[in-house]
Amino acid sequence: MTYGHGFSLLWLIIIVAIIILVVVVIVNNTKSPAGSPNIKTEESPLKILKRRYAKGEISRSQFEEMRKDIEE
Repeated sequence: MTYGHGFSLLWLIIIVAIIILVVVVIVNNTKSPAGSPNIKTEESPLKILKRRYAKGEISRSQFEEMRKDIEE
């Protein structure tokens, strides 16, 4: 008799473990990776351009030219 109850308990533990594993995988796949922009928090092109200019990645003339392209 104890074999039957132990067997049922083992299967219950296995099923619960599989459910937990599936939930963890689904939750981890739906989160956006760290550092990647979400659709809600994505920066506008103008903000990105301003940040690049502030960092010194582009010159003032490049900034002005790109800004005109964005605003068209």
